[in-house]
Amino acid sequence: MHFFGPVLTLLCIGMNLYSAAWCLRYLKLSRFISLAIIIGFTMLALSFPTAHPLEDAIGEGIGRAWLWFGSFWLGAGLVLFSILLISDFLLLGLKATDVNVPVRIYAYCALAIAAFLVYAAAIKGAGPPLVKRMDIAISGFPGKLDGFKIVQVSDFHLGRLIGPDKLRSLTAQINLLEPGHGARRCGWAQIRNFRL
Repeated sequence: MHFFGPVLTLLCIGMNLYSAAWCLRYLKLSRFISLAIIIGFTMLALSFPTAHPLEDAIGEGIGRAWLWFGSFWLGAGLVLFSILLISDFLLLGLKATDVNVPVRIYAYCALAIAAFLVYAAAIKGAGPPLVKRMDIAISGFPGKLDGFKIVQVSDFHLGRLIGPDKLRSLTAQINLLEPGHGARRCGWAQIRNFRL
């Protein structure tokens, strides 16, 4: 964790600096708006690295809100950075083929795509977990195992933002899927519900 924190901080700052430089290079904005972009991306770059220390210092309320924002921007900033980086490579390819591209319109299109992807990810992330049901046929297994249910879960991201209350809700949703259903037919003891 001591290694992961500084690396993530440098990555966060680097992504935001790249995004700010990209906007300044392609959008050709006024000096005032350019300054606002520099200040804005600097604050965004520092939002995640300062989130945990700020929450430790001032606790609930503003500290927790900043932690939520910093965590959100870490993901959103990665999406933005990825789209801008891809758009740079596409633009280089278009220029190499002598295609005349209106760069400013191209830049606004790239930003619109990034905004849409961030919005879609935020909506999906706020919703319930995705449940994918699969019937798996395994040759050579006894017939009495037919119908036995296994529930595999991942990516809860437990920590300061997703704590015991959210985990209890997720646990209830897992239990509704009836993991272990069919265990009695297999001659095993009935598997109890998962508990926190």
